[in-house]
Amino acid sequence: MKYSVLICFLLGVAFAQDKQTPQQQFDFWVGTWDVYKFDTDTLVGKSQITSILDGNAIREVYTSTQGPYKGTSLNAYNPQTKQWAQFYMDNQGLTLEIKGNFMDGKMVLEDKINRITWEALEDGRVRQTWYVIATGQVVFDGEYRKRTSDD
Repeated sequence: MKYSVLICFLLGVAFAQDKQTPQQQFDFWVGTWDVYKFDTDTLVGKSQITSILDGNAIREVYTSTQGPYKGTSLNAYNPQTKQWAQFYMDNQGLTLEIKGNFMDGKMVLEDKINRITWEALEDGRVRQTWYVIATGQVVFDGEYRKRTSDD
């Protein structure tokens, strides 16, 4: 029985994704989040992801809870290239320009060095994993959980 429920859930998610416009594919990431090291209760940051420009772009503002690190990204679907693009910058001088698409239930954006994936998990959580392509090294493995308070 529980496998039937899971299969129905997954089919429902896949069907809902098919009905979305490309600009809506990343909407699962929009929200106010506490960010944890994946599969732990170690809080590593707080993130506010908002839909901007009439739903045609998404902005993230991330603040570490473990130091002065801050970062922000702008994300948008480009109908000419039929790809998502993200421009990320932080307070330490890092910038990334990554591109890609929603595939196999994940948003996958990359450049020649980095691949970052976002995956909607059960109960509204989102997993973000950042890999170095050449080595497979995981730079960041975070679990976004909806924030339940204003602190």
